[in-house]
Amino acid sequence: MTPSVHLLGAGVVSRAIAKDHLNHGLAVRLLDIDAGGLLACRDALAYCDADAPVQKMEPTSSLHYFDAWPKVPLSGVSLPDYRLVIESVPEEIGLKQRAFEEIARYQTCDAIYTTNTSTLSVNKIAADLDIYRRLCGLHFFMPVINRPAVELIVTQDVDQDVVATLHQHASMLGKDVIEVEDRPGFLVNRMLSPYLNEALDMLCQGVPSDRIENAAMKYGMPMSPLELIDTIGAKTMWQAGRVYWQAFPDRVNPNPLVPRMLKVKRLGRDWGSGIFDYESGVRSESVSDEMQRLVERYAVDSVPHTDDQVQARLAIPMFIEAELAMREEVVESFEEINIAMEGGLGYKSKPIWTDWFESRGSSWILSSCDEFGDVSPAMRLPDWLRDRLSRTA
Repeated sequence: MTPSVHLLGAGVVSRAIAKDHLNHGLAVRLLDIDAGGLLACRDALAYCDADAPVQKMEPTSSLHYFDAWPKVPLSGVSLPDYRLVIESVPEEIGLKQRAFEEIARYQTCDAIYTTNTSTLSVNKIAADLDIYRRLCGLHFFMPVINRPAVELIVTQDVDQDVVATLHQHASMLGKDVIEVEDRPGFLVNRMLSPYLNEALDMLCQGVPSDRIENAAMKYGMPMSPLELIDTIGAKTMWQAGRVYWQAFPDRVNPNPLVPRMLKVKRLGRDWGSGIFDYESGVRSESVSDEMQRLVERYAVDSVPHTDDQVQARLAIPMFIEAELAMREEVVESFEEINIAMEGGLGYKSKPIWTDWFESRGSSWILSSCDEFGDVSPAMRLPDWLRDRLSRTA
């Protein structure tokens, strides 16, 4: 029996998506053009028979595959009666389109196709494909097993039965769906990009990494933003940051550390080194010596920060982006933004995220932006938002 869920790509993210499906009792077929990469992925999953063969789709195909079966099959719920493809190959439109064209040869006409892209326009990916009415974005967040939300990016021509089925599938994985417009950064990465860039800027301005971490944790985030960069990976971080900067050039000055990390091969946690060093997945207490030399290379004049000001520079850019996303109708409600923060980014403070800003008050936001607006574009309030906050300060 062929699994209903087909994962296209055998990289770190696809492996994480596979584990999440297997943990929820759903078998998966993993496919890639690289048979060696599939073997490594198969061994890392450790859910299927160690001798499970990696096979070719057919002699003329470029795709190899293996099937992974959960230790505890799904019970109490009917198995999916649809064929779902989740693509997670490198972030290049042409590469993704060729991957979809190849796998579509082996699917039924009513199969559903999704891309896990975090940076590319889903409409552009779908545009030149025969399957464009059956394709959406389905963006999982890392670490997938700990993030109970997904972004569903609905393309302009997609069939509505596809949208309904993807809601159903997310529910089988225990995930809330954030349905978003196909705009740069969608919602979560749009809010995340300035947050991470501010952390890097403060590091270069002399704020110690442990103070950045403590401020983020006190704010409600599950880990240091610097560690999150390592978790995401420098390449994905650079790609997502580039999309944000190109779309909103007046709201960020891209920090030079991430492209430099790519050049010196400090690629992140899964590669053993990023901003921190990692041994068996365990993070070093402080920024690595090599990374500290890079920080010093790109250091700017020291900017004194209190702990509250560090927190302000992390939190307020996310608040500004959320307000802009609502104004631009990227999402329909602040409830979806709260789901994005909690289910997508692991925010866990009480009260809920939007109420946290209510508790800090408009005066705090205004004074923080006045203090750091000249230092960071991300701390500059749009006029309409400043006017609204001034009325309640």
